[in-house]
Amino acid sequence: MKKGTKVLLTMLVVAALALGFGFYILNQRVEPLQVEQDNTQTLNSPTTPPPTPPVQEEEAPAVSTTGWKVYENEKHVFSLRHPTNLQAGAISDNSVLGTFQAPVHGFHVGPLVLVVLKDATIKKDAQDYFNGVYTAASNPQPAQQGIEVAVECKLETVTNPDVVSVRAVSCNGEGGPAKYAYIAGANYDVFVDGYSKGYGGANYGELTAATDFVGILSTFKFSKAEASSSVQAASITTTTTTTTPPPPAIQSFTITADDVASNPGEITVTKDAIVQVTFKVHESMSSGLDFRSSVVNSGLVAPGNSKTISFKADQSFVFTPYSVANQSSKNYSIKVTVQ
Repeated sequence: MKKGTKVLLTMLVVAALALGFGFYILNQRVEPLQVEQDNTQTLNSPTTPPPTPPVQEEEAPAVSTTGWKVYENEKHVFSLRHPTNLQAGAISDNSVLGTFQAPVHGFHVGPLVLVVLKDATIKKDAQDYFNGVYTAASNPQPAQQGIEVAVECKLETVTNPDVVSVRAVSCNGEGGPAKYAYIAGANYDVFVDGYSKGYGGANYGELTAATDFVGILSTFKFSKAEASSSVQAASITTTTTTTTPPPPAIQSFTITADDVASNPGEITVTKDAIVQVTFKVHESMSSGLDFRSSVVNSGLVAPGNSKTISFKADQSFVFTPYSVANQSSKNYSIKVTVQ
């Protein structure tokens, strides 16, 4: 072999070895880089967040009625339990469903007044009144910055398997504490007025524990004997014939009211006339109004609705509108002048 050929072969072998070594080194550097890139992609890739645990409803506080007294109403045949510091059974002077001329009585259980709803008209008034408060508690107005909430209402959770249903609302605010409930039964319902205290001066005790109100409602029972007594009462009819004198003249007025004013703000009526006043509450109101006076009260008038009351004009007086949501009076009144 010639000398030049040997040199050429030697150079080719050296070049091949160098090229192979270069590929080896390059391969060793690329693999860690690929691993590093894979790790980077894993860290930066979006991950599926853990499932959000379901929101659990707040359970009603435990209510203990151990040692409470039992009140039984023999006339309407129902019973309940109440704290020992309360007196039960006295007939109230009135309730939020009544007026000065036509009071609606109930039975005291401490500061609560239980009104039995066997009269269709009173039942309708009770449903309207309670539904207005219940709606206000179910849809609270959002808080506004710099404005303190005047009243706070909440729905109470009551468990009572002995009635068809029971709904309850508790409020606290500038009008003082107010509690309302509507108990539905198979044959009649009961409205619970926990604000007026019967509009009387007697003290039958106060609810001292936060769970007293719910506890009383949870123990209410309609007796089975009530069904048969209701059938017997329904089968008895009484016919009364009376002779009435011709009615006096009737004067009618319509008053529209909202949070700040009424239109008109004053009416003038003839002495001894029968006056019919229709109160209309503007639909923009967040809760209903109750127009109260020393002569007659309107009861609840829900937003967007109207209600007509009547009275005999024998003296001048004023109506003061009260908010049903917080039982506070508005900053205006409606004057009735009798001439």
